[in-house]
Amino acid sequence: MPAVGKSQPARRGIWTATYILLLLISVGLMVLAFFLGTKTLGADLLNELGIAGVVAFVLALTIERLSAQEFERRAERERELLQVEFRALADQERAELKKDVFYYTYGRILPQAIRDDLDHYFLQADFIRSKLYLQFDLTIEADPHTSQNYVKSICFTSSHIRNLTGKPKTLPIESWIDPSPSDALKNDVKFLEFVCTGSEHDISLNESQLATMTRLNAGGVALDLAEDQRVVVLPERPTVLKIRYQGIRAMEGAGIYFFFTNHTCDLELTVHVKNCDLDVFAEAYSPHKLAETDRHDPSTGYYNWAIEKPLLAYQAIRVNWRRASVPTKQPSQPVAALAAAAPTPPNPLPQTPAISA
Repeated sequence: MPAVGKSQPARRGIWTATYILLLLISVGLMVLAFFLGTKTLGADLLNELGIAGVVAFVLALTIERLSAQEFERRAERERELLQVEFRALADQERAELKKDVFYYTYGRILPQAIRDDLDHYFLQADFIRSKLYLQFDLTIEADPHTSQNYVKSICFTSSHIRNLTGKPKTLPIESWIDPSPSDALKNDVKFLEFVCTGSEHDISLNESQLATMTRLNAGGVALDLAEDQRVVVLPERPTVLKIRYQGIRAMEGAGIYFFFTNHTCDLELTVHVKNCDLDVFAEAYSPHKLAETDRHDPSTGYYNWAIEKPLLAYQAIRVNWRRASVPTKQPSQPVAALAAAAPTPPNPLPQTPAISA
């Protein structure tokens, strides 16, 4: 028998040499028996041994080899079946383990479909955002044709974005602004500025450049960046993204609805009413509520809230207004100073800049 552990070609070479040696010995025995003559017992014995060796050689080349090949095929099929059974058993045990871990961690079992969605949409996030700062500057604008009043909002978003995938990845930017309810003011709905730093390529776009990258759709004015303006976030450093845009919304029964498509670590929200002629209300669609800061002063038209706890993807905030019922005093400092007093972190990711109610 060939040595255990030798390669298949080496084993076949050893067996081939053995078969050839058997054939040579068998032929030699028959030749020797021929020369000894057919009348002696020794010659007959040598001749029978030679014939038996030739028969063994023929069997080794045919039936035995075919049997070995069939054995190998059966062994391979059994090995594949065992692998399939092992994988099925491993998958079953993994599913049971997940179920047990979930149960022993939370003390209850959620349907698998819900757990799959939690895993896909929340636990496997590609990006996470921090230092989110939102600012909305509100003024009342009149339609030049109908004299009806509307609210003009100049919105600024800024945040730091981190890539969790470990490799460069394009950040989806899907921003749009609600269409103007006034046809005469529809040209006031536009993107004003787009700045991205810390990504694979820094990007800075002004109002005129952004005008060539916007399109109208059912949702309003949408931002559609060119291929060479894609924001590629690197895993080793955060990307700072800032967007400024302007919208027109109804005076009554309207507001700004801002939802997050990425998990956000913290938030600061500022609303400034330039002429103090609107009362503003804000709420967060989250277990964590907006908390007024020390700078919050509605009497000057300056509203400032913060959430220092995480906001999950698909949670949101909403800003509403109504015409001020009691005149308030004018702000003691200009808008620029107010904006400078607030931190200006980077900008949010793919999110609806504003959705009117």
